Amino acid sequence: MRRPTRWQTAIAATGGALAIGITAIALSTGGSARNQPPAAVSTIDSQLRACMLTDATADAKTIAPVWAGLAQAAAHRTDLIVQRYSLPPAVAPATYLNTLAQMRCTTIVTVGESLRAPVAADTTGHRYVVISKQPITASHTTHLTPSQATSGAVASAVTAAT
Repeated sequence: MRRPTRWQTAIAATGGALAIGITAIALSTGGSARNQPPAAVSTIDSQLRACMLTDATADAKTIAPVWAGLAQAAAHRTDLIVQRYSLPPAVAPATYLNTLAQMRCTTIVTVGESLRAPVAADTTGHRYVVISKQPITASHTTHLTPSQATSGAVASAVTAAT
């Protein structure tokens, strides 16, 4: 096997340096558009979010107008996303409310009696619309009884809270 001559080594080194230089120039001269972040594909993280959480005591007769009210609020506000969740049987209500807060729910609508006490004890500053038979007097909440929870009343409460 023959060793490359000095001339061949010099040509290979020059070719490698030239390739690196061209790559560096191509990457650095992308223009001002390359210095800007890419356009957002979605605004889901920057939009307000109202989340409905139901427990096992919530009945379909109460849930339906509450969900309709959330949908109505979202129809009137283009910056509002609504989502619906059910409390799993083996999960503590306070833990699940904290999960919703971490998911960036700006307003949490609760339907069910087991969710009232954890909402009253919450000190995170989140806004709540509480649908329950028993009143709740915490300053960060709006309370509606199941008979008051019409779609219009819920939509107004959610819009005011967000």
